[in-house]
Amino acid sequence: MTSIKAQLALATMATIGKIPLSLSRALGASVARLAWVLNTREIKTTKRNIELCFPSLSAKEQHDLAYKSVLALGRLSFEINWVWYSDPDKVISNCVQVKHPELITDRGSERGVIGIAPHLGNWEVAGLHMSTLGPAAYMFQPPKQAYIEPIMTRARSRLGASMHPTNIKGVAGVMRHLKQGGIAGILPDQNPDQGSGEFAPFYSINTYTMTLIHKLIQKTDCKVVMLYALRCKGGFEMCYAEPPEEIYSSDQATSLAALNRAVEEAVAMAPEQYQWEYKRFKKVPEGEGKRY
Repeated sequence: MTSIKAQLALATMATIGKIPLSLSRALGASVARLAWVLNTREIKTTKRNIELCFPSLSAKEQHDLAYKSVLALGRLSFEINWVWYSDPDKVISNCVQVKHPELITDRGSERGVIGIAPHLGNWEVAGLHMSTLGPAAYMFQPPKQAYIEPIMTRARSRLGASMHPTNIKGVAGVMRHLKQGGIAGILPDQNPDQGSGEFAPFYSINTYTMTLIHKLIQKTDCKVVMLYALRCKGGFEMCYAEPPEEIYSSDQATSLAALNRAVEEAVAMAPEQYQWEYKRFKKVPEGEGKRY
């Protein structure tokens, strides 16, 4: 049975989901300004990540980027509810510009594609848009709040996409999907479980990076495409892009470095819209000190 707290949370999400997109963004930014003043854990992590990744910026430039990032995060937190509770056609219609979808549609019907969607802009919009380009499958990490999972999986599968948890069974399902010429969406910039990653450079920082994408490429000979939906006036700019060619290397270290470089290149399009409040550098190589 769903607890009263969970019921209230779901009711709040549904209510926010019915607010027009422009108002949703404004309210999210207002909440973010309060969080900035309170200097919450997320704010501190954002400042630290920007300090680590952009050491060449002045203190003022780092401060300004962190503040813009926090506002973007506030907008995202409200926006996601709008995406989940809106008609998918309505969401897609708010992609006011779509760049290079042919990178997926012109691949050939028998070759699978891994769509790599960093935590940039609004990845829920990116995944939904990619679902319009072919049979899609998405890997997901079950949320800490179990009551959110049915809402999340329903929203992501509205256009026929299949959902696969990040476990052995889920990986097997995605691999089959790729071998059949389907499209698989994966978020590449999460901290993988111990044993499911290796350290590779990300913003020149030795970062624990998932090996799953490299293994899927080697086993299915699939194509890789970056995708992200950047927040813009009136909606979103949906972008598809080629990753560095080295991502296809059979050498794992080379492939992982290229994966992280692909994320960096995407972030460079709108660094303030990246999810900097996530402790991406929490795991460190043996002998190195803590980063947070």
